[in-house]
Amino acid sequence: MKKEISGNIEFKEEQRFRQPWLWVLILMPVLISIGVTAGVSIYSLGKGSEGLLALAVVIPVNLLMLYLFFITKFEIVVTDEAVYYKWPPFNRKYRAIIQSDIEEVYLRKSPVLQIGYKRVIGYGWVHNLGAAKGLQFVLKSGKKIFISCEKINGFQRAVEKLAPVSLK
Repeated sequence: MKKEISGNIEFKEEQRFRQPWLWVLILMPVLISIGVTAGVSIYSLGKGSEGLLALAVVIPVNLLMLYLFFITKFEIVVTDEAVYYKWPPFNRKYRAIIQSDIEEVYLRKSPVLQIGYKRVIGYGWVHNLGAAKGLQFVLKSGKKIFISCEKINGFQRAVEKLAPVSLK
């Protein structure tokens, strides 16, 4: 597993959590939890400081969560040697799918409602930020990795220089 990018860069993409519907889903529980905590702390204002303490914890934790969603991105780089990917700020170094490890690659629809980095039955490890399609990598070891991409045509052309992409 390579940590640094090597070779000539054929394709590069950076995806972020910027879909409006996703931000609505993220903001609703945050606003509800802050509202409920604020309501409880105002209601119990004369009875003790537990409500203010809860508010002092809930607001910074929720703001930190929103900040992490805002700065998190998924980076894909394809060179003439490998496909590199990482999730900054959580991963500082790239993971790589090296050309010699690839057994099969095919174009595939992204799994429904599976956003982020997780294991999904039939897909293996999924890296998805809401793109409609991606490439399914099957490695010689049997491991599967699915990478979604907004610019799927460019991604596919770059990967075809490493291994033929089938249109299953």
